[in-house]
Amino acid sequence: MLGQVRIVKTVRRCIRRVMKIKYILVFFISLVAVTVQTGCVIGAIGAGAAAGMYVKGALKVDSKKSFELVFKAVEQTCQEMKFTISRKEQKAFKGTIVADGDFGRVTFEIKARSPEYTDVSIRVGALGDKGASELIYNRLKPKL
Repeated sequence: MLGQVRIVKTVRRCIRRVMKIKYILVFFISLVAVTVQTGCVIGAIGAGAAAGMYVKGALKVDSKKSFELVFKAVEQTCQEMKFTISRKEQKAFKGTIVADGDFGRVTFEIKARSPEYTDVSIRVGALGDKGASELIYNRLKPKL
């Protein structure tokens, strides 16, 4: 009888250890999955937080100026860089400028978050070009 009790206790300890290992394994697999799925965002936060965040092919930056001033600043930057503006659409709180230049097609999306905060998205080409987007942003940054 005493031998059976020891065996039962040993089996229970083994089951607990296996369950702990399973929980730890599931945790690490979940952590890896989350990291892989959001790797671009995490890399952008770590690499260039001062310049903005590069998400899904577009450089996202914000400005502490009004929508109208930011929209004009984007237009001026396009003219300075000798881009040909092919489409310009401005609404009350949202605007889009599509221009063609040395880097190909550049799309600027400007959205007002509040009267004094504005978000700007810069996408170069269909898939995005991080280097070109940052070059354009460096020209735009003093005006923001």
